[in-house]
Amino acid sequence: MLSFKNEKAIILPEKLNLADYRGMDNIAIISPHPDDDAIGMGGTIKKHAEHKESVFSIYLTTGSKTPAAGRRGAETITKQRQEEAAGAMRTLDIAGGFFLHWESKEIIETKIDDTVQDIFSVLTLLQPKLIYVPSPFETHLTHLAATQRTLEAMRRMPEAEVKLRGYSVWNEIFAANEELETIDISEVIDAKKRAIRSHESEIKFKPYDTASIGKNHFEAIFNDPHKDSKSQYSETFLIMDEIAARPELELDVYTRNLALKKLHDMYEKLILAGSEEEKF
Repeated sequence: MLSFKNEKAIILPEKLNLADYRGMDNIAIISPHPDDDAIGMGGTIKKHAEHKESVFSIYLTTGSKTPAAGRRGAETITKQRQEEAAGAMRTLDIAGGFFLHWESKEIIETKIDDTVQDIFSVLTLLQPKLIYVPSPFETHLTHLAATQRTLEAMRRMPEAEVKLRGYSVWNEIFAANEELETIDISEVIDAKKRAIRSHESEIKFKPYDTASIGKNHFEAIFNDPHKDSKSQYSETFLIMDEIAARPELELDVYTRNLALKKLHDMYEKLILAGSEEEKF
C-alpha cells in the first residue's frame, strides 16, 4: 500500500490498480502544478501512450495559489484544478495521476524532506524507466524546486538505470544541440490543445493553449537554421542522464556548465570562421 506524508494526497483514477504496473516500462512525469505536464509536454505524453507505454503524472502542488484564483477559496480552486487535470489526463491517455497536494512554499522551504519522501515513494512503486522533470533553465521557482526535490528522491533509490529528461514550460532550454532531444508532435497537436484547454480556470487568466502551441511551432521551424523544417510542431527536451548518474553533481553547477558549453561552442565556431561570411 502506497502511503504519503501528506494525508491529503490521492491517486486518480480511484479504481487504479497499481499492482498491474509493477515491473512494467513505466514513465513518470513530475508536474509542479496541475497543468504543467500538458503545457510542457502534452504531445510527447500522447505519443508515449500511443506506443502503449504507461505514463503517470505526479502533481506536486495543489495550484491553489494561482493568480487566477480570484476570490475563490483554496479548497475550491484545488478541487477544480484537480478535476481539470483529470480531464487532461483522459485526453492524453495518462494511466494515473498522483496528486500530492503540497503547496509551493512547502516544496521550496518548509516541508522539503516530506515532499522528497512522497516523490521517492511514488518512484519506488513505479520503478520508471524514464522520468521527466521541469528543465533546470525554468525561471519559475516552484519548477526549479520540483526538479531539485526529484533529484533528491532519485538519489535515495537503489542504483538503477533511469533516463532523465527536462521539459520546458516558461523558458528556452539553453544548451548545445547534442544535449537536446526533439520530438515531432505534429500528429498529436490537437490532443495537446484539448488537454491544455481542459484547464479552463487557468486559460481564462492566461492563454496557455495558444502560447504553448505557438512555442511548439516556433521550436519546429527554428530547430536548425540551415535545414528545411521536418515538422510543424515539436517539443524539445534536455537530456539529463549525466546529473541522474552523478549524485555529487549539484543542479546549479550542472546548469551553468550547460550554458557555458553552448556559449563556448557558439563563439568557437564564429572564431574559426574568421571573417568568412556564413554560407546558406
